[in-house]
Amino acid sequence: MKNRKIKILSALVLSLCFFAALPVFAESESPQTEADSQAYTDNTLSDIQQDAAPESTYAKGTSTENGFQSEWLNLQFTPPAYMVMSSEEELQSIIQYGQNTLQQTTPTDENTALPETVYEMMAASSAGFPNVSVVVETSPQESSTPDQYFTALKQLLDATQLGYQYEETVTDTAIAGQDFRVLTASLTMNSYQVFQKYCTRKQGDKFVSIILSYTEDTAAQADEVLASFTALHTPESPEGSTDNAENQVTQ
Repeated sequence: MKNRKIKILSALVLSLCFFAALPVFAESESPQTEADSQAYTDNTLSDIQQDAAPESTYAKGTSTENGFQSEWLNLQFTPPAYMVMSSEEELQSIIQYGQNTLQQTTPTDENTALPETVYEMMAASSAGFPNVSVVVETSPQESSTPDQYFTALKQLLDATQLGYQYEETVTDTAIAGQDFRVLTASLTMNSYQVFQKYCTRKQGDKFVSIILSYTEDTAAQADEVLASFTALHTPESPEGSTDNAENQVTQ
């Protein structure tokens, strides 16, 4: 029962993060200080450079008990032996549970249009931590940046009154050859500390986030989980080649 509660709560935090984060963008879209303005400009230019290449039409990836892969994301995930992939039914159940709880803790206007959110996959260890998810969400403004997204996200997390703390600096990391901005947060649950990394990038008109949750004693496993994301296709192994086929997740 304890492990089940941990799984539900960690997944609930995932759903809390993405059910209604973007409607508050309007409150944080405009920079308030000269420093913010410069950071906004730098980040916007970075995203423009990142999005310069033509984007294909979005299509949801495929998740099976063996792993996950997405042509649009050029991403695949092969879970470590101690992790189990959530089925589509399990994922939908978790999402609904999280959304219902969010509506109770953070009421929204019935007329507010919620952003289009797609939960691509989720995997968790038998103990609940570490767990990881991939979420794709439509951006409400073309110029919105990951840093602005994090501002909105923190407002939502704070509204849950779970006592979230955030690392002062947003960092950068590369996952499967792609550049992500990383917000690290933490909260205390049942006398132990849970850490969460929100790894977010902009692709076309969508935010792509890899969300990793772990505890202090599963930090090494958490690093292994992120390393389990690899590129589905590489320049040396284009789609359809023999080398690439060997890396496909078994359907």
